[in-house]
Amino acid sequence: MKSIYIAILAALALTACGPRPTDSIYTDVQRDGTTITGGYNTAGFSSAEARSVVSNVCNDGMLASYGEQAVESEVAIQFSCANGHPYGANAGINFKRTDANTAAFSAIWSDDNGNLLSSQGNVTF
Repeated sequence: MKSIYIAILAALALTACGPRPTDSIYTDVQRDGTTITGGYNTAGFSSAEARSVVSNVCNDGMLASYGEQAVESEVAIQFSCANGHPYGANAGINFKRTDANTAAFSAIWSDDNGNLLSSQGNVTF
């Protein structure tokens, strides 16, 4: 039940924020636990950079699939990991560029018992 609340809060937060900042990539793990969707602004990331950044969601950095589609001033992305990821369904994992090849990340998800967990750090791309 808590994972449903997380998904609702994440959707409301993204909707309330309006356009995404140009230096950020937002992703959400869908209910199936494997499909991950999100988006980024091309003013802040190239396609190759975005792909490299989101591969950090995966346990071993390996994507099983990756696709993009332009939507207004942003690019919508959908991907999955070859060998899974450490987050559960309805998790949110966001990245913010900190310099030319580094981004800070933050993630929030719930475990099987409904406990909220979070993680943050930096990734290189």
